[in-house]
This record gives sequence, structure tokens and C-alpha cells, in this order.
Amino acid sequence: MSIRKVLLGLTLILLWANGAAIAADVDKGLQAYKAGDYKTALSQWIPFADSGNASAQSNLGFMYERGHGVPQNYNAAAKWYTLAAEQGDIVAQFNLGGLYDAGKGVVENDKTAVKWLTLASNQGYARAQSYLGVMYVNGHGVPTDYLRAYMWWSVGSHNGDLLAAQYKQSIATKMTPAHVTKAHEMYSSCLRSNYTDC
Repeated sequence: MSIRKVLLGLTLILLWANGAAIAADVDKGLQAYKAGDYKTALSQWIPFADSGNASAQSNLGFMYERGHGVPQNYNAAAKWYTLAAEQGDIVAQFNLGGLYDAGKGVVENDKTAVKWLTLASNQGYARAQSYLGVMYVNGHGVPTDYLRAYMWWSVGSHNGDLLAAQYKQSIATKMTPAHVTKAHEMYSSCLRSNYTDC
């Protein structure tokens, strides 16, 4: 076996071990957060967030958004959510979409909100799917589209979001049976395609 293969193998083992250690430390922060020990959560997450860990960045964004252990600061929340969302963190994408929809820490921009909510929805995040349905029914950032709203609420409901199920029933009363059938076909297509045809 060449020295190069041995070194590559050792490097991969070290990277895996380092990744496992980082995940464990980020999890320690989560346990502290759940226990209300925000100081420990911050001390666990800040170094990882600064080094680019998306989960830690998303968690810090949430702490700043809610003012847990830090003064509430929507600008800081948006900063951390953006860093995590750009790496594909679905919770950060969802939360960042909410900040853009509300204009908290960022300039209100419904199209940007829809962008982030769609990214999280296309990864199967039920809460984002439900929120995206609201954007479609209200015409925020997208044209008003009851069929697409019904479709996203069906998907969100399928993935466990209880509000989506209620919203879907409510909007169905404003749609013709043919539209409900069409929206249900869109929902089925969306699920079959693993969210690529939504």
C-alpha cells in the first residue's frame, strides 16, 4: 500500500472523528439551550458558528431572533440565518424567509421570502411548505394561486404540519371541485418527484 493511500485514509478518519466531535459539541449546546442554560449554549455554538458550522449558525440566529441569552437583535439573527441558509440549512432557510416576510433585520421582501421558503420546502420541511401555501393564498411574493396554496398545504399536511391540514380544508371551500382535483394532482406529482415538480 502506498504512503499516499495510508495518509489519505488517516486524513479521512481524522475528518470523520473531527466531524463527530463537532456534532457532539453542537449537541451539547442544544442540550444546554433546552435546559435554559443559554450561556453554555452560546459558548458551545459561537466558535463553531464562526468557523462555518451551519447548525451552530442557525441556532445562534434563533437565539438572536428570540432574545434568548442575548439581546434580541434581528440584524444579527438575519446574519446568522443567512450564513446557515446559504449552506442549505432548512431551518435557517425557513426562519430567514420569515424575517424577509416580516421585514425584521432585513428590508421586507416577499420575493426573497418565497425564495428561502421554497428552498426549505423543496427539502421536505413541513413548516416551510405550510408557510409557502400562505404566501400563495395571499399573493405575497408570488401571484395569488389557490391551487398552489392547496398543493403546498397538502404536502405540508402529509409531512406532519397540523396547520397545513386546517388551511387546506379552509381553502377548499373557496375552490371548485375541479380545482381541488387539479390541486390534488399537483400535490401527488410534487411528492412523486421528491419536490422537484411542485
